[in-house]
Amino acid sequence: MRDDKLWHEIKAAPSALATADLTVEWAICKSLHRTFQLSKDNCVILMLEYRRFRYLHDIADGPLLPSPLIAFIQARDTPNSTAFAERKRWWGGAVRPANSALSSFVHEPAYQRALDLYQQEFGATPPYQIWPTRLQAQRKNQAYLACGLGLVISIIGRGAQSGTAATLGYVLFIPAIAYLIFFDHHWAEPPGDA
Repeated sequence: MRDDKLWHEIKAAPSALATADLTVEWAICKSLHRTFQLSKDNCVILMLEYRRFRYLHDIADGPLLPSPLIAFIQARDTPNSTAFAERKRWWGGAVRPANSALSSFVHEPAYQRALDLYQQEFGATPPYQIWPTRLQAQRKNQAYLACGLGLVISIIGRGAQSGTAATLGYVLFIPAIAYLIFFDHHWAEPPGDA
């Protein structure tokens, strides 16, 4: 770790806005609970991950892009910070909502730098539920494609009265939708902002 002292200071501070007051962190945890239906234990994990990102941001040589979930927390903790302004710049001038279905951020060099620096500084792979990977984004895009293609093929097959085409469409559509609903469920995509 490059700066043990800085890490311990960030880890001990309740938030960037409050030095001896836990009300901001409590409000962030309540927002996480309402938006993501997370348990108290998961909120604690997320706040630790947010602190890790703050540490990485402070020691980084260049800009870093947080995951959407870390950005969700950062927007509530430090809405007027330079890091928040950097995120706006990386995401095209507008802050992308945390529930954005687009996963192109995983291909941004600043996001990849954040993941690499995380591994280097903390000696561990970032949790994929909080820090989605390129592979997750690729699988999700493939599932959306299979879902759409399956739906189109099944509609055309039914219209043309072709049982084989309709069956093929269902074979594509049903597993893809099941993947999106049951297996690709991670914290980075809330149902809506609270």
